Amino acid sequence: MLMLSYVWHGLILNDFRNLSLSLPHFLGLSVVAYFFISAILNSVLHYIMVDEVAITKGVLVGMAFGFFLYLAVYTLGLAYHARGMKHLVIDFVWQMIEQGAGAFVIGFAFRIYERNDAMRTSED
Repeated sequence: MLMLSYVWHGLILNDFRNLSLSLPHFLGLSVVAYFFISAILNSVLHYIMVDEVAITKGVLVGMAFGFFLYLAVYTLGLAYHARGMKHLVIDFVWQMIEQGAGAFVIGFAFRIYERNDAMRTSED
């Protein structure tokens, strides 16, 4: 998710030029923020990964989490400087895609762990 964010905001939109912090400080804080975002997503997805459509559910939960996360960030005034309604909507959609991708990776990792655990159990 951090790499997706860097590509989107740093390379595609070039939002980093509007930062009030230096780039190394911003990236350091981003690493900490994305660690907590990942931990929250991991905790939430841990409880819903119980059936065959778990990855799909995970992506949907991640997208919803991304929407509410951006809503909170925007309300607190921590978002990048918006350039109008179009920019705001695109950022909302992007945040949903980004968190959905993170949830997909977490769900995929859970699925691999489940299969590995099932194989070990069947060997015993």
